[in-house]
Amino acid sequence: MQKLKHKSLIIKVMCLTAMARPCQNDVTKEWWDGKIGTWFFIETIPAKRSYKHCMAGTLESKPVKVNKLVFTQKCIDDPLPTIEAKWPTWAPKRIRIQQDNATPHPKPGTSPGITVKLEEMRTRGWDVAFVCQPPNSSGLNTEDLAFCGI
Repeated sequence: MQKLKHKSLIIKVMCLTAMARPCQNDVTKEWWDGKIGTWFFIETIPAKRSYKHCMAGTLESKPVKVNKLVFTQKCIDDPLPTIEAKWPTWAPKRIRIQQDNATPHPKPGTSPGITVKLEEMRTRGWDVAFVCQPPNSSGLNTEDLAFCGI
């Protein structure tokens, strides 16, 4: 990893994090920590030109501009399948995914891609729904930015 010379050189990257409340199995007393995953909105592309620290063709990570289409596709590709894979089998399959009211986040029920994915999950016994965060509720806020020295 390369050392940055100044704090203004830190790349700001948006991320999507899924986590749940930790819970315990009543029978086996086994704990599940609730950690599901974090996904960054980056793309890996080859460098077009050579420069001081990088040869042409070397793979570089670049931040992706997040809009409704990108966010919707990321939700379908990453957190929803991972929730199915990591969710404990003994826990109830009723899940509410809370999102803030940022512009890239589609309002619940307005994204056809997410609606199709949730219907597909419903056939497998999952009750998943997207809900919006209540306005002016600072206690429910999570950081949208992660700083990454890419």
